[in-house]
Amino acid sequence: MTTVVRSSFATRDPNEATEALSQIYGEVQIGSSPGRDFMVDASWTTLGALSTRRIRWAGAPAPVRVDNPGWLKIGQLHAGRMPLGHGRTEVRPDRQPFLFPGQFFEGRWDSFDVTSVVLEVSPVQDYARQLLDDEGFQLRFTGSAPVNGAAADFWSDTVVHLQQQVLINEEAMGFPLVRTQAFRSTVSALLHCFPSTFLDRTADSRTTRELPGAVRRAVTFIEEHRQENFGVVAIAAAARVSPRSLVAAFRRHLGITPTAYLRTIRLDAAHTELLETDPTIGAFTVECG
Repeated sequence: MTTVVRSSFATRDPNEATEALSQIYGEVQIGSSPGRDFMVDASWTTLGALSTRRIRWAGAPAPVRVDNPGWLKIGQLHAGRMPLGHGRTEVRPDRQPFLFPGQFFEGRWDSFDVTSVVLEVSPVQDYARQLLDDEGFQLRFTGSAPVNGAAADFWSDTVVHLQQQVLINEEAMGFPLVRTQAFRSTVSALLHCFPSTFLDRTADSRTTRELPGAVRRAVTFIEEHRQENFGVVAIAAAARVSPRSLVAAFRRHLGITPTAYLRTIRLDAAHTELLETDPTIGAFTVECG
């Protein structure tokens, strides 16, 4: 993963805005000529497959079309209105976090102030597969809003922490492990906060009713000892079966491996602790590792 790159621009020229925004969002087209009060002020920070952006737009209204394949965008509106459309899907963001509707979208923008996080789709998919230990898993988001209020707050806090504590820390960003973990922690927050096939899988994996005794014992052991250092051998011993039998049982009944289940439990615990204690970058890296 590369080092952090920071950029910004401000302009009242629609042509300059189109060119600059196209560097941020992909292909951007501004329709009819905006008014004389038109202004765009943008800043962004890029860390490989992760980018944070702040866009202030005023003085239109103007129809806008954005085509940016290969990227996921999560926004939060601070002021104004920013209606978005993707085919028959329409999103009218309020002040809560939201997923932009698809990799292509359009709208009629007037005045707004929005922060967004942009993630490359391919490594997000790869990390979801790693967490689930399933190379064939296909990630698909099924809604534009967080799953509940707590998830919305958690995502907002994650973005603030990323912008104000992580990306601005030049010393920390000099370490590849910290840069990698900044991406992974942001992706794991996304996967746990917005409705998707990932959440469907993890929800299914935690339904312990009517599970074999060995799987129930393994789940209990994992949840009670998640902060300790152990692997599948210790889990199998607690479940009173062989490691091979335990892996087969987890795949059959939960759809994931014991170690994938352990990683998911640890991520959830780290996210909860982040909300409660706002740990340092180093501590957060260890907890989510």
